This record gives sequence, C-alpha cells and structure tokens, in this order.
Amino acid sequence: MREQDIIVFKEATRAINRPNGVYILVRETNPLSLKWIGESETHIHRGNKLHFTYWPKPIHCKAKTADSPDDPRGRGGLVVDPFRAPEAFRSDRPEAEKRWMEFKSKVGGPEFDIVDDPDSARYGCVIWRKNKLLHGGL
Repeated sequence: MREQDIIVFKEATRAINRPNGVYILVRETNPLSLKWIGESETHIHRGNKLHFTYWPKPIHCKAKTADSPDDPRGRGGLVVDPFRAPEAFRSDRPEAEKRWMEFKSKVGGPEFDIVDDPDSARYGCVIWRKNKLLHGGL
C-alpha cells in the first residue's frame, strides 16, 4: 500500500467517527499493480484508437493479476489472460489458469472484454466497461 493511501484510510476512519471504532479491511496487493493507480494511456483496440484508464479490478473479477516484472510487454500488475500471455506470469501460473477458467465466461459479455490484438502492448489484458484496464491495486 502506498503512503498516500494509508493517509486517506486514516482520514476516512476519523470522518466516520463511530463509538466502537472503524475497521477497514484491505487485501494484499500485487506490488506491480501500484504503478497503474491513476494512470491512463491510448492504445489501438479492434482498429479503434481508445483512451484507456487503469482501475482496480472489481470484487467479482477473480482473475489473477500478472506477476512477472520481466514481461516484455510490461503487463505486470494488470489482469491478464494467462493462456494468451503466459510470459506475464512468474510464480503460480496454474492458479492463474484455474482462476481464469472460472472467470472467462464473463469475458465478451456486456461488462468485460479483452485486448485481443497480438500487436498491442496490452495484449491479453482485461477491459472493464469499454475503456478501463484492470489492475490489482486498491
């Protein structure tokens, strides 16, 4: 977690100010995801130039984030299809593949899509709601 995020969480607990205190539960974050928080960039997707913003994956997106800092396309920390981009995963690829098989039925529907252009730097990344690439950060 970044220092500025800790400050925001502390301020939120003070603002809520409950007699029994406030607990904010957070999960462990893939450290490679932190660099994507608040970022955006333009990519070609299916022949169209799109401006993508980077968002934390929603709770119902159970696919794993890429964990290889050596991925030649720099997708570490983003939600990536491990079958299209096995090089984006370093540690537990079997677990990433298992989670992807459970998640993939949602891809191509109204909510999730995938960057399927093999020439794109974000090939294999999950798109949420048309223009948001997902990371595992806060």
